[in-house]
Amino acid sequence: ISFAENPKFEAVKALIEEKDSDDKTIIWSNYVEDIKGIYDLLTTAGEGCVTFYGATSFEDRQRAEWRFNNDPTCRWFIGNPSAGGTGLNLRGHPGDDESVTTNCTHVVYISQDWSALKREQSEDRAHRRGTRTPVRVTEIRAPGTIDDVISERVASKRLNAMQILDIRDILAEIRNLV
Repeated sequence: ISFAENPKFEAVKALIEEKDSDDKTIIWSNYVEDIKGIYDLLTTAGEGCVTFYGATSFEDRQRAEWRFNNDPTCRWFIGNPSAGGTGLNLRGHPGDDESVTTNCTHVVYISQDWSALKREQSEDRAHRRGTRTPVRVTEIRAPGTIDDVISERVASKRLNAMQILDIRDILAEIRNLV
């Protein structure tokens, strides 16, 4: 289903205007129609971008990853976190080459699902070994909608997971003292 106007797309337009020319951004969405709509919006604005979702072929996935990391004119990666949440390196530059100044500095969520693990994994695509700049994470939500509920639940799950890890560490320390 397509809508004539999408307030989340308006927020993406604002991101285009505020974006620093060397920075790169990952946009995650669960919905293919949103991915395609954002792609159309960005290409119409003259922005270099790639898409990555379930129907993307293996070869096109490799090209998208390579282009985002190596082509300074490709500043946007638009993908589905289920398709690109693991095994994908999206730093926005080709590794330890200090002459490269582009970096992925922003991760944006247009939509997310209920999985804290997918959220964690998709955020980590920009936080890789060799990352040289801080990465900002932004959620674009429609207030008073399911977006708020999902975001709160995912945040709660992440907090619970951290507390469980803390308990495991404490128990391991106690066990080592005995």
